[in-house]
Amino acid sequence: MIVMKFGGSSVSDAARIRAAGEIVRGRLAERPVVVVSAFRGVTDELLSLARDAQTGDLSRLEGLRRRHEETADALGVDKTLVEPLLSELADLAKGVSLLKELTPRTLDHAASFGERLSARLIAASWGKAGLPARAVDAHAAGLLTDARFGSA
Repeated sequence: MIVMKFGGSSVSDAARIRAAGEIVRGRLAERPVVVVSAFRGVTDELLSLARDAQTGDLSRLEGLRRRHEETADALGVDKTLVEPLLSELADLAKGVSLLKELTPRTLDHAASFGERLSARLIAASWGKAGLPARAVDAHAAGLLTDARFGSA
């Protein structure tokens, strides 16, 4: 087994996602486990969204939605794959807005959406290209962090 990590710049658009898939294809004999980051710039946008939500500003939601839906279209995959996560993110932002409070735990949760969104789109794209790919949420895989939020 080999663990392969693709950072945000490596998966920043459809062409780079496809190129990363070809790198993985070349290592299939080693049974790769792939870890992907959020698309370039998305983590910063998510953190800004969470902070802005404290003052009632949810305007960044639409840009995040558009970016992921446009990437899905460019990859030729169903953009409804990310709808449940985008809805959950909107609910989280609305909760922060209503409470006017952002805890470190909630900020970390907001940041996690970047990897979760990109993993779904990347796995679907690679699966369509014939790679044995599936998105696995870290929590569902049993990976947990401690209570030191902001330091995971």
